[in-house]
Amino acid sequence: MTDKSANITIPVVLSWILNHLDDAVRQLRAAIPLIEAEFTAADSEYARSGEFFKGPAGNAARERSGTEKSDGLATVDVIELLPDMVSEINETFRSEISKIRSVLEDVSSSKWDLFSDSNGNVQSRKSNWETSKEHWWNPGRAANRLEHTHRVQSDQAAGRRCGQSGRLPAVGVRRTG
Repeated sequence: MTDKSANITIPVVLSWILNHLDDAVRQLRAAIPLIEAEFTAADSEYARSGEFFKGPAGNAARERSGTEKSDGLATVDVIELLPDMVSEINETFRSEISKIRSVLEDVSSSKWDLFSDSNGNVQSRKSNWETSKEHWWNPGRAANRLEHTHRVQSDQAAGRRCGQSGRLPAVGVRRTG
């Protein structure tokens, strides 16, 4: 059984606030030199301990310090990759959310009286019969254009390429409300 609260719907995505990811990127970039300096300073302290920390234990401690510095700086190298990766993903989210908003605007301003549900399925508030009646001079074409617009905008609202969804919403448009 799936947890319904974990479903990612259009309203959930539109409510995402992505600024905290920008903050995380800034914090990571600020932390990198501090972490690097900390490992370097600790290793430097051990390296200068030869006069008072002698013998096999002192040598082992200095050797271990060098290893820790090397491992720490390798970790810093990995951390240095994160800000750009997070920024790129964040920009992708922003771009895709902008596309969703644009498609939803197109849907709501459509001459076909369309709306989108929370999963991105676009439906008409009018039946095919009502659409055909309003466009009495060419009822078949009006109903076909409504169906086509419905399918294309459903795919766009759900973030799918037009005609590539594998599962299109029902073609028979239901009247709601």
